[in-house]
Amino acid sequence: MIFLHWRVEENFKVKIGGNIYINIPNIIVYGKEPLFKIYRSTSDGLLGIDFDIYEENGEKVATIRKGMIVDGNEDDYSIVEKLDHYTITEKKSGRVICDLKKKEQAGEVELDLSVKMYTKRGFLFEATPTETNIGGLSVSGSTFRNLAVGISIKPTKF
Repeated sequence: MIFLHWRVEENFKVKIGGNIYINIPNIIVYGKEPLFKIYRSTSDGLLGIDFDIYEENGEKVATIRKGMIVDGNEDDYSIVEKLDHYTITEKKSGRVICDLKKKEQAGEVELDLSVKMYTKRGFLFEATPTETNIGGLSVSGSTFRNLAVGISIKPTKF
């Protein structure tokens, strides 16, 4: 049996929502909470990502750990796992809410992620293949490099 050990990674190149992030430990931060965490396997060098997808009402749709879907609402969502390519599609609308590509599937980066998800607090984060939409702001084609935080989103109070 092979046990994989993972460590928080500091040197990587990923694409999320049409933007490239290089060596940024906190890619997108909402309040004080990073939406994504990047890890690397110490045994084979594979890059992984951790994040959770929620519905607007706060119900969890799926859990992604180390770049794999480990839990998901299969009643309402279709979950497809292929070699280095994972998708989650809403059954009712046919809309893909998560498209994660790794290794060769990701092209010029180690991970390529498109996702439409809510935070636990109901904030919509939408990262399409070409752009990131955050509360009316659109970011596209940018490269963020060697920063402590890529994009910081301050929660608003109603």
